[in-house]
Amino acid sequence: MDKQTMGINEISRQFGMSSRTLRRRYAVKNKTKLTMGKHPVLDFDNEKRLVKHILKLDEAVFPPNGQAIRMLAYKFAEKLNLKHNFYHDNEMAEGACLKSIIERNPELSTRQAEAGLY
Repeated sequence: MDKQTMGINEISRQFGMSSRTLRRRYAVKNKTKLTMGKHPVLDFDNEKRLVKHILKLDEAVFPPNGQAIRMLAYKFAEKLNLKHNFYHDNEMAEGACLKSIIERNPELSTRQAEAGLY
């Protein structure tokens, strides 16, 4: 091995990744990384559509709070007939779902609407 080439063990240590995972992905030429951990219930494309809708609401001076985003996520999943484990009784996504959406989409922020001028 020449000095320009790093071994799999060295690469795995440098990037904090399991060497077994790295070997498996290298063996099947899997070079795409979608996400580590759980995947979104809405899937990545639909989640981006939801985020785009939320940003449009924000531009229209109606910034949705966390509860409104959770309700939108539920309605979106229902409209698309996606299998989900959201709360059916209050028609809302889980709090963890909101947290995950915000972590994956840093352009979102939840806040309360400001009071208008009198």
